[in-house]
Amino acid sequence: DKYNPQNEPDLIAPYTYLSTGQPWKTTDVVHAALTLFTDGPTGMTGNDDLGTMSAWNVLSSIGVFPVQPGYDTWGLSTPVFDRVDLTLDRRYYPHGALTITAPGTSADTRYVQSARLDGAAYGRTYLTTEALRTHRSLSFTVGSTPSSWGTGADAGPPALG
Repeated sequence: DKYNPQNEPDLIAPYTYLSTGQPWKTTDVVHAALTLFTDGPTGMTGNDDLGTMSAWNVLSSIGVFPVQPGYDTWGLSTPVFDRVDLTLDRRYYPHGALTITAPGTSADTRYVQSARLDGAAYGRTYLTTEALRTHRSLSFTVGSTPSSWGTGADAGPPALG
């Protein structure tokens, strides 16, 4: 009945809200789970098998997570950082970098109000790997209450094929 962030098969569970027109619920659950990770000796929930828990923490913290394993679909949620600059391998990412911004993001200001991909309005709750490869920036405007961002009928990730 409850989400267990210490159980690796449950890691994708918060991101299922992206497909229901309620992306703010993803934000709430991911934010709560991220508070369980600390920089102390017991700061990693569960068993970090092959870096699974660490990867979940990092990807969720920057606002992108592979919501459909084996597919090229990345769910979007509010980053915990105002800005993240990723240096990427140019063999796979032609621009060699991706910048993710969410100015003012905090525990109280964590709901996506709007998103922009290379400056253009973006209303979907996911990106494809191709979009990540070919764009330079993903920016979020955040606020203290849920918004209508990501609630449209075609905003959620595609169904598994």
